[in-house]
Amino acid sequence: MEDADKRLLDRFVRLCQIASPTGSERAVADNVLAELRALGVEVSEDGSAEAASAAAGNLIARIPGSGEGWLSFFSHLDTVPHEGEVVVVEENGVYRSRGETILGADHQAPVTVLIALADRHAQPPPRKWRKAAGSSRFSGRSDNEGGWEWLGRSQVPT
Repeated sequence: MEDADKRLLDRFVRLCQIASPTGSERAVADNVLAELRALGVEVSEDGSAEAASAAAGNLIARIPGSGEGWLSFFSHLDTVPHEGEVVVVEENGVYRSRGETILGADHQAPVTVLIALADRHAQPPPRKWRKAAGSSRFSGRSDNEGGWEWLGRSQVPT
């Protein structure tokens, strides 16, 4: 397993194991803030927490590119309420909860991918097509100047 893949999976497990039910997502927000800042990403938190009855506002990360346009990706950090500690187990490459709680993967997987994109962007990527986490929903390519270009599904090479 490559180092980048191991970091991605370790980050996913770590985020899943941080309790983050709606209204109590401060710990996971602080973890994401710290990780993005450690990568040198400009990140801030807006003031929406109080209006949303949440423990954290929206995290807004800005990564400069070289073009006039911009991309925007969104995810959320909170999970459904649950009792007990989330324990992630891996069996044959499949990650799941030990069984007593949710996994929260539908929330933490996109956050994991977005942090990985920020990490990759912070280090100049080689010029090649990229596809995030095997998804055909969004793709882009580097312009070798630190920016990304949006590519629709029909433009993604196979």
